[in-house]
Amino acid sequence: MGKYIRLLRLQDQYVEVSAALMGGLVIHSQSLLIIWWAIAAVLVSVPAYIFNEIIDHEDVDKYSWNTNHIRLQDRLDSRVVLLLFILFSVVGLFFSWRLGLFGWGLFIWVFGILYSFKPVRLKRRFVLDLAGQLFPFLIIPFLAVVWGNANTDLLVAFLIVISVSICSMLIPYQLADYDADKKAGFSNTHVVLGMAYSLELGIGLAFIAIVFYFLFEMQRWALWLLPIIIILPTVIALYIRWIRMPTNSKKITDMQHWIRIYKPITQLMAVYLFIVWRFV
Repeated sequence: MGKYIRLLRLQDQYVEVSAALMGGLVIHSQSLLIIWWAIAAVLVSVPAYIFNEIIDHEDVDKYSWNTNHIRLQDRLDSRVVLLLFILFSVVGLFFSWRLGLFGWGLFIWVFGILYSFKPVRLKRRFVLDLAGQLFPFLIIPFLAVVWGNANTDLLVAFLIVISVSICSMLIPYQLADYDADKKAGFSNTHVVLGMAYSLELGIGLAFIAIVFYFLFEMQRWALWLLPIIIILPTVIALYIRWIRMPTNSKKITDMQHWIRIYKPITQLMAVYLFIVWRFV
């Protein structure tokens, strides 16, 4: 049973929930429809994670350090996997339809599948690997809430800052699998750029997010985002730490150590955003 629960990647679903709540905060809405949409977004995302696990365990996950991934030795009943895939797809899309957000739910499902679908497999491709994570799991769940209800200038400013912030935090997760991705023959962003340039990119994105947050005067209309921005100097410090390490192997091992600490903290983002959305 445990391996099928791992297949759902429930520990990663906080991103979709956070995106929906951020949408509610941007448009100043406490409608319970936002919570129902967060649930629908999670349900419709699960098939993408299932598909990703099944595809990845054939190549890149053979070399991955992350024990949460499904391995070749994990024998899965294909009938159970197919049932879970169909069940979450149907229920998630049904919820989306009932909320009047079927198109958005379908976008999440399609983009999520394309992230791993082998003829396309966005996760193998330069830049598209980052876009393939941001769009279905962050940007689309957010846009579904704010579309038609937010000032366009504010919306663009928010998307720039949050996307750049998340990318700067995402790169260490990518680099922690640097060797595994190279062995699997991937040509994604961090493999193409290499370790050194990827670390410099991460620092640059973090600085851009901080500067743009204040340049767009977001402290006046999105003060609740400030705690997330405050995390970025710590991220920059970690990047500098890794740059100073002499070998890639030491950098990767240290990243994996910090990710084990860092990820539970970022998962609390959904709790924080819910409290702010509901009670502040």
